[in-house]
Amino acid sequence: MWLQERRVDLAYFLLLILCIKVKGHDSACSLEVRVPRNSAWNVSVMKTLTINCTVNYCEEQPEVTWCKILGSDCKPLNATVETSWNQPSIHSAVSSLTFFNISLNDSGQYRCKVVDVRGISSVGHSITVNVSEEENLPTLNTTILGDLETKLPPQNDSWLTYIYICAGVLILIIVVVLISFFCMQGHRGK
Repeated sequence: MWLQERRVDLAYFLLLILCIKVKGHDSACSLEVRVPRNSAWNVSVMKTLTINCTVNYCEEQPEVTWCKILGSDCKPLNATVETSWNQPSIHSAVSSLTFFNISLNDSGQYRCKVVDVRGISSVGHSITVNVSEEENLPTLNTTILGDLETKLPPQNDSWLTYIYICAGVLILIIVVVLISFFCMQGHRGK
């Protein structure tokens, strides 16, 4: 009898620990950089170009840095560019990188990196900038879904995770109660 009671106590204890671990971390909010895949801008020399990366964050405003991809390295940018921060809503902002009098040397791939106050970082897809000497070349973003994707609200399916966790905990409780009940009934019968 004593052993049966300890099994039930142990099962309840393990269930309590599981619930504390699940409840202890809020996964509904995460640091995210939204840059459409295969973003590419075509621009002629001596023009101004602004490229953006959308940032969704949880707590305080994160630090955003831009770099140019050279081989396997991402080198910080020099003084020929300007960065800005526009916050259209709470916990969401757009970091912009502006090239003034863009030159052929500015052609390449650029990336934004975000680091929040907890030290968690996120990196966006690279943005390709193609600079040509043609004067009449319009500034063009050749991303197929770029404009559409920036207008869509961010997807947040974390509620589905909570439903699965709660269902799993409920099933676990039912199984523990049933096992305890049958163990007690079997022990009384003998």
